[in-house]
Amino acid sequence: MSSYYPIKIQYLTPREQVIDAINRLYAGFDDSNIELAASAFVHSDEIVVKLGGKVINGWTNLREEFIKNVMPVSTIHQLTNFRVIFESATTAKLTAHCVAHHSTKERGYYSRGGLAEVSLVLDEVDDLWKIVELTMKGKWVS
Repeated sequence: MSSYYPIKIQYLTPREQVIDAINRLYAGFDDSNIELAASAFVHSDEIVVKLGGKVINGWTNLREEFIKNVMPVSTIHQLTNFRVIFESATTAKLTAHCVAHHSTKERGYYSRGGLAEVSLVLDEVDDLWKIVELTMKGKWVS
């Protein structure tokens, strides 16, 4: 499927550039675009993603998780209430609220609400902010 979501958007403020990392991730999920979702992360062993009780370490394991368990699910994610804290010119923290709507043949329709806590670094090669650590704290499921 071809996507109309570019990886890099011009003329964003520094705050918007940080937020764009998590937006690329979830737009990639919703559009089944692994390249867009992958652009949200540093591609190294230092990545840590925590989803409830599940911990995924390293880019190779995370990419495998995306392909096997995330991309096959039809989703729509809504992200709000962004807070960005710059720790330096090349590191930042981000928090956001997330509501995710899912549809699978096995489970049908369901939604989840939660909070995202994200640590990011600026990749100076492609000038994109990228996730190093992502913790999703689930609050409810319906």
